[in-house]
Amino acid sequence: MYQAIMKKTEAEAASVNKFAAFMKLIMTVGGLTIGMMLMLSALLVWATSAIENQNHDRFELILITAGFIFLAIGSHGLDLLHSARREATKRRLNL
Repeated sequence: MYQAIMKKTEAEAASVNKFAAFMKLIMTVGGLTIGMMLMLSALLVWATSAIENQNHDRFELILITAGFIFLAIGSHGLDLLHSARREATKRRLNL
């Protein structure tokens, strides 16, 4: 009886973890991609302002700040994925 309840609980946890792992992966890929694109666009704005001799400092600052925020979100997602894999390995090895 106890084993049947544990198997049911593990099956429910596995279905929940699959969705959570997918969302962590989306957060990682999206955060890193958007962060890199924002950093690249800040670099392009900086080059354009140097060529045109116009001041776009505030726009550059906003792009760089948003880029760092999205890169932080992506790196947090990577950390969550790594910890989830480490927990799954410990569970498989019964540590």
